Amino acid sequence: MPIVDRREFGGRFGVKENSQRLANYRYLEVQLMEMIGGWSHTTPQINLKATFGYHVYDHAQAANLLGERLEQLRSGRLSEEPATDEFAHLCEYVWNLDSVVDRLVAVYRVLEPHLVSTYVYHADATDPMTDTPTVRLLRNLAGI
Repeated sequence: MPIVDRREFGGRFGVKENSQRLANYRYLEVQLMEMIGGWSHTTPQINLKATFGYHVYDHAQAANLLGERLEQLRSGRLSEEPATDEFAHLCEYVWNLDSVVDRLVAVYRVLEPHLVSTYVYHADATDPMTDTPTVRLLRNLAGI
């Protein structure tokens, strides 16, 4: 009996949509980096300030890696766009929160988990045979 490979190649996203999604992710990584960095001087707890420094670095690294992948896809390294205007307004709302607890909840219980789950979805929806660099990048950023 012959072995037949019935996998479908190509994944769910074309190059243009893949690039658009990566630009959206880069937008959020930059927003998170700027939010957390901007809040560090107004947050009184020294342990949070120290932790914020590490997280700013992590988001900067992620934005840089996404920028490199966008450049490889010929979409422009500095490309970053919010998925929708509503999402941009959400980021602006989170940026302007006054309470430290509200800020922490918004970033670490809402935005970051959403971003990680989106990375996992995108990696799973991308064909590893035709776009291995994107799959590796997203799995690395998601921590899986």
